[in-house]
Amino acid sequence: MAIVRIDAVSDPFTLEDADLVSSAMDALLFMESMGLLSADVDRLDRDTLLDIAETAARAGIAQTDAARLMSEKDLEPATIRAFLERLGDSLRESPMPELELASLLDLFPHDELGTLLGASESSLRRYASGARRPPDAIAARAHYLSIVVGYLRGAYNDIGVRRWFQRRRTTLEGRTPAQLLRGKWTPDSEGAQRVRDLARALTAAPAT
Repeated sequence: MAIVRIDAVSDPFTLEDADLVSSAMDALLFMESMGLLSADVDRLDRDTLLDIAETAARAGIAQTDAARLMSEKDLEPATIRAFLERLGDSLRESPMPELELASLLDLFPHDELGTLLGASESSLRRYASGARRPPDAIAARAHYLSIVVGYLRGAYNDIGVRRWFQRRRTTLEGRTPAQLLRGKWTPDSEGAQRVRDLARALTAAPAT
């Protein structure tokens, strides 16, 4: 699985424009957690931005916006910001079960992932390989989990991400995120929404 570890930022991104950098990082981390990246990313620059657009378009995501961005000679911050915001929205609304399940299987112990998604380990492997199409409920849970992991990637490494799901949280009345993702939950379930909101809050403030 490709890894995002940024150690350099350059034109058209600047450290003075923190919001633009944050939007780019959000898109990259979602793409990483969804299994869309084919190579590690260690720089945030024009080439990386164009690679993001090309990769998204190849996956059938934000194709019109990506084509427009790639055709621009001079990339203005407003143009980049608009593209990244639309891309982020598109990624959150675009399940890709096979890629996402393969990425999640690389991250979580198989039995733990099976419990979170409500599926057997053998079924998950078949879904990830494309040998069998996952039921809509499993595909929806896998996409939801990939998005939550994308939020967590901005704060934790792999071990930290796994532990996050097992730690009791005061904002969840002393329960763990994993405890709220049990049974026949959906991304719109109250517990799932609370877990997602808690993960998303990491982009703005420390979790409790």
